[in-house]
Parts: sequence; structure tokens; C-alpha cells
Amino acid sequence: MPSPALVTDGDRRSLFVALEVIEDPRDPRGRRYPLVSVLAAAVCAALAGACTFAAVSD
Repeated sequence: MPSPALVTDGDRRSLFVALEVIEDPRDPRGRRYPLVSVLAAAVCAALAGACTFAAVSD
């Protein structure tokens, strides 16, 4: 197993910048919130200990 690469100051990006590259597969008519915001909230919930979809949505 290769060792993880070191992260330098030039390699760090904000969470929103990293998530913006993900294409939104949702139908435009059903969108209430930008995908970046939904994914960022899910990441924060997971970091806070949410283990299920129900916990993330809470």
C-alpha cells in the first residue's frame, strides 16, 4: 500500500471548491438548494458523527 501524499499549503482548497466539480444529476425543476450546499451539509453531518441518511437529514 503506497503511503499517502503530503499536503502542502498550495494543495489545500475549500470544501466548496472541491465539491463544485461534482456534476448535479438532479432534474432542474426539483432543485431547491444548490448541490454544493447539500453535499457540504452532508459532509459536516458525517464529520459530526452521523452514520445514516436519517441522521444526516436530522
